[in-house]
Amino acid sequence: LFSRPSISAPITPETMPDIYEKVRTLLVQIAEEYANGDDLAEPSILAMLIQFFVLLARNSDDAIPASLPAMQPNKQREYIEKFNIVFDYIEHHYMEDITLEEVAAQIGFSKFHFSRLFRQFTDTAFYDYLCARRIKAAETLLLDPNLPITEIALQSGFASISTFNREFKKFKECTPTEFKEFNKENRRVTQTRDKQQK
Repeated sequence: LFSRPSISAPITPETMPDIYEKVRTLLVQIAEEYANGDDLAEPSILAMLIQFFVLLARNSDDAIPASLPAMQPNKQREYIEKFNIVFDYIEHHYMEDITLEEVAAQIGFSKFHFSRLFRQFTDTAFYDYLCARRIKAAETLLLDPNLPITEIALQSGFASISTFNREFKKFKECTPTEFKEFNKENRRVTQTRDKQQK
């Protein structure tokens, strides 16, 4: 997705105090997602890489992404910043009924232009990325034994339980109920083992 950026100095609290903590946090989160290694790790890492390169591009003239090689560097940076806005918007609104047209409008693109560029930037279709983000939210909610599946579907941004079940199984190869029961059993086994060790 990106060419290797060339920066004149290492990123340290002394050389780049304005971005050091943000870059460090992003790299830690990227490492954690990579270690997680599930089906949703890749789109999550791609979103964070966009943010990472925006920070570098703003602080180095040579930190140019290679995703749009036909464009001038200033246009590349402009598009990177626009897509950073997109990922931020998705992060804050994935639980709502957002559409491709709505998100495209956030950065002043037509839905066709946006759809093409989104795939070029992420190697993922917009709705696949949105669905992956919703599934990741649902995974966390499913760990709560008191939340019913229907409520989890709605809180994650799915309009119907049937859509939620279908998409969850596509990404995780099990139904939300199976996922919930699996984690419930894991907790029970862990608690039993912990009691035995005391």
